[in-house]
Amino acid sequence: METLILHDIYSTLKSFGDVKSQNQFSQKMLGRSSRLYSLVLATDNPPALDVLIGLYARLDDMCELAEKAGNISKAKQLDDLTTRLWREIRTESLVRGPFKRSKRRAIDAPHGA
Repeated sequence: METLILHDIYSTLKSFGDVKSQNQFSQKMLGRSSRLYSLVLATDNPPALDVLIGLYARLDDMCELAEKAGNISKAKQLDDLTTRLWREIRTESLVRGPFKRSKRRAIDAPHGA
């Protein structure tokens, strides 16, 4: 996943005044610790899919609220971001595939020990 979409979302929300800092973006929009967005930027590792899906849902809600408030420009920008984000989520879900736990091999210990 490209971190570009996250940067675009952060920049747009900051320009709207919906978030004031990377820490607030991490907590309010990503739903995680205040350092997650900084970690993503530093390591170029995307957040977990559940984090991205949560971000999508929050953006979609914000888009709907903007439409109801008559702020068509903001709604359009948010809609564009949700469309791009959904494409990334879809791609990532196909690339990563399902999480598979590896079974640990039982260590044979003598009985009664």
